[in-house]
Amino acid sequence: MKKEESQNNDFGIVGVVLGIVGIVLALTQPILGIACCIVGYVFSMKQRKIYNNKWARAGAVLAIVGVIVGILVIIASVVAIKYLANNPDILRQLQGAG
Repeated sequence: MKKEESQNNDFGIVGVVLGIVGIVLALTQPILGIACCIVGYVFSMKQRKIYNNKWARAGAVLAIVGVIVGILVIIASVVAIKYLANNPDILRQLQGAG
């Protein structure tokens, strides 16, 4: 193991940052969050090939968590829309309350 190789964590750090940003975006913009996490995962895997360290592992875990959160948000949104479409009384109540 070369000293320069062990200190090159650039791809791993980018993977971690993209994983964190992806998780936050997955809560509000799930498609964008999932895309960000996929890119973060790719960077983490690239870091793993260069030098397998904690940054590579953390980036991969955060990216996977972000994709799962994004998928869950999409599923919850679809279920909520279907529920509201089948119960128009709830929409009228919400409009009257505002």
